[in-house]
Amino acid sequence: MEYTNKELAEDYHKVVSQRGGGFKYCSDIKKKISNSGVDIPSFYSEHKTLDVLKTKGIGVKTKKILELILENGLKRARDLFYEEMINEARKSLREEFRDDIYNRKYID
Repeated sequence: MEYTNKELAEDYHKVVSQRGGGFKYCSDIKKKISNSGVDIPSFYSEHKTLDVLKTKGIGVKTKKILELILENGLKRARDLFYEEMINEARKSLREEFRDDIYNRKYID
């Protein structure tokens, strides 16, 4: 699919707003994507990455999500985004559990 910045912003919002994050923050980023002076999909098509994109207010995490959408389409990008969130949560829980066991071993 050929995206416009506005369409890309809509899909970005569909991916990130369902995670329960700040709605206002997501809406602000959506506006920054829509109103970017750079045609983000064309930039990605040319450079194969958004790492070098210099757009105020669009950070590393946002760029990664935009790349997921541009590479895979909305549905697959959403699935990959949530898989990553689940993996990060599992990793965090494992680390908490490990730290808890370690601390109990030496406190008791």
